[in-house]
Amino acid sequence: MSQRSETITRAQKMRGLPWLVSSEGLNSAALMLAMTTPFVLFLHDLGFKKTHIGLATSLVHLTAPLALVIAPSVERFGLKRTYLAFMGSRNFVLCGLILLPWVIEGRGPDFALNYAFGVMGLYGLLRIIAETALYPWMMESIPNSVRGKFTAVSMMASTATRLLAVLASGYVIAHYDGLWRYQILIAVGCCLGLSSVLVRMKVAGGKPAQERRSRIFKLSEIKDALADRNLLRYVAGISLLVLGTHSWGTFAPLFLKEVVGLSAAEVVLLQSGTMFGSFVFCYLWGYAADRYGSRPVLVAGIILIIGVPIGWLLMPVHSAWSLYWAATIAVMAGVGEVAWHIGDTKLLYESVVPPAKKMQYMAIFYAVVELTRFIGPVAVGMLLDSLESRSGEEIPLFTPGPGGPYQMYFTLAVVMLVMSLSLLVGIRAKSAGSDTDEQEGAA
Repeated sequence: MSQRSETITRAQKMRGLPWLVSSEGLNSAALMLAMTTPFVLFLHDLGFKKTHIGLATSLVHLTAPLALVIAPSVERFGLKRTYLAFMGSRNFVLCGLILLPWVIEGRGPDFALNYAFGVMGLYGLLRIIAETALYPWMMESIPNSVRGKFTAVSMMASTATRLLAVLASGYVIAHYDGLWRYQILIAVGCCLGLSSVLVRMKVAGGKPAQERRSRIFKLSEIKDALADRNLLRYVAGISLLVLGTHSWGTFAPLFLKEVVGLSAAEVVLLQSGTMFGSFVFCYLWGYAADRYGSRPVLVAGIILIIGVPIGWLLMPVHSAWSLYWAATIAVMAGVGEVAWHIGDTKLLYESVVPPAKKMQYMAIFYAVVELTRFIGPVAVGMLLDSLESRSGEEIPLFTPGPGGPYQMYFTLAVVMLVMSLSLLVGIRAKSAGSDTDEQEGAA
């Protein structure tokens, strides 16, 4: 176990929590403006194919296996120092997306495609290094006894800022024309992202390791973690959950716009329904996680999430009811997502990962799950493009027409979510109320 250069008391942790909440809120708003639906619509309006959109949005996860190599060096350099340096830098890199329309005009679409991939790849590399430090840092800087409620309060703040960002982006997209509207949103998002990094400087913990350990993991450390069946079951279950849901942010907006018939502004504003569901139920799920345990909350969240692709499969198309149906699904998604996030975060930090081995456990978890986030949108983009090119052929589970490819996509998502649920219900979890806060003299 690596020794920290100073002990982190509970009081120091608690003083840092408001700053952490503020940072999460600013970062959430930044991502909503620069990396979610407006970004997908930006690439779509630039003429990118779905395969290219899926690859561009998922490249931020491609270098995730690097976490297995750099985690010990990150610990030596300092978790907090690493996060602030690399997460701050990524915001400057992301600004490069603003130049895309001019790159297309000056160098052509092929060069612009490679340019976009380059920006997202570098952004992803900086993000992976930063988040390799983030998870262990958050494990030591938040008291276990309030982790569920803290996560709930943090998500409420994040939801509020995301809602403001969605309303602002929806207004801009609805009332103005041209690619510049997306460029403005990306620029503002980058500024907010940098602010979130500066605010996080006040959070406790993350000091450099005092013990000078190896710069890479020993093979025995990795083998020891991989021998933990609880970790493997958790990683497999969360990976299936991510594989079934992560592509929604990329392709659900296109489904709602191309197939259902909603306008671009309506698609953007639908995110407010998801945020409403998250905000209203945040504290309830957080209280339930601390009171009854993480696993029941996680299971409830996944069950609600399973209803989302089912709702899309049954959605009326080009109907007066389409928007109301989509809004209902959005609210249900928000309720489910917040339960899933609170449940899986508490389960990971308190039951799955031993504090003494958090660097290798977190590195394995992060590398596998982030790689899954890369694979999902790429595979789905290729699937949709392939099925659209074969429209009219006899394909199982595929109804010819504009909505046919999405039917197969949503059906596969349901299957993966059910498989995820079957794995996660078997996780060994601490009983509610059994967690104790540890002094971080030994993290």
